Amino acid sequence: MVYGQFHDCDAGSTIILDVGSSSVKAGFCGEDLPRAVFPARVGDKPTHKKRSARGMPESAEATPATRRDFPVRDGAVADWDLLGKLLELTFTEELETTPEQGYAVLVAEAPGAKEEQRERMARLLFETLKAPAVCFYNAAALSLFASGRTRGLVLDVGASVSKAVPVFEGFGIAHALTTSKRAGAAVTAVLAEKMGLGHDDARRAKEKACAFGAPEDVEVELPDGTVVSVDAAARALAPEALFEDREVGEVDEDCTSLTRPGDDDRNLQTLVASSLQLCDKDLQVEFAENVVLAGGTTMLPGFCGRLQNELERGLSHRARCVPGGAGGPAERGYTKQRKHAAWVGGSLFASLETFEHIKVTKREWEDDEEAVHKRSF
Repeated sequence: MVYGQFHDCDAGSTIILDVGSSSVKAGFCGEDLPRAVFPARVGDKPTHKKRSARGMPESAEATPATRRDFPVRDGAVADWDLLGKLLELTFTEELETTPEQGYAVLVAEAPGAKEEQRERMARLLFETLKAPAVCFYNAAALSLFASGRTRGLVLDVGASVSKAVPVFEGFGIAHALTTSKRAGAAVTAVLAEKMGLGHDDARRAKEKACAFGAPEDVEVELPDGTVVSVDAAARALAPEALFEDREVGEVDEDCTSLTRPGDDDRNLQTLVASSLQLCDKDLQVEFAENVVLAGGTTMLPGFCGRLQNELERGLSHRARCVPGGAGGPAERGYTKQRKHAAWVGGSLFASLETFEHIKVTKREWEDDEEAVHKRSF
């Protein structure tokens, strides 16, 4: 894809929306980070009205969470009524916008999303939330764009699912998409089991304490003010669930323990290798040398080096993870952004002239509802 030149975003004329299994990231085109990042959950009034990507708390919740509280599960919409309420809250309370302001919406779409889901999302945005125009773009391609590349393999390790997605010139290679349940929730569940914590407390402890090769015990303050000690063994053991050869299993309904192993339980190095093998041989080396990390779980200290070591041991050719330790200024900048990589890429893409040509207006959708498929990438 030829992306074109940057244009004036008209002071944030487009809302960038990335709704995952764990969190919502929302904001306006042309900005560096999302204005609001908050749990993708409907029901409890949060303790903090604003939870900005610029440092405000992201996990303030009034009661323990279960998977039933979240409209998006394992990367797919499971409850459309809940999603509608969540998006209305996002637009009116978090972003403080009204339909009369006429914001277009760019949706960072989960790789592998079904056309039926895109159709229902378009209907929700056009008819219920009154968006004048929408655009659906592959979240992996947006993450790659945020790193300054148009070719590479994106490893997105989210809350409930991990995906390896090769991207060529801005287009995700659908037949080479691979997925696994080895993701952030699995790390949380291991820590919850080992320490006897509930999901929310275990997630906080994971974010504050877990690291590959952690050398010492640390203390973590939980949301209720309780201070717990996380020993070095627990800090290092929990994230190893992402790379271990043994079957880890699926996260249970309460997100606090692991059940029987699932059908798709590949560790992350196998996930990447499997995706590479599904690509054209002429592209495998280039993709292996540009494995771009995305998602909050990849922010765990030591993650990049751990994955790189596994890939170099398992692949027949050189592999390089992005961001790596020897990266330049742009790569170091992406390191700080990759927790929100798809959103950042969407903000950049919506600032390009190309976006104006591929977004679908409500009138175009009313004339031909297939337009959201014909212009999705």
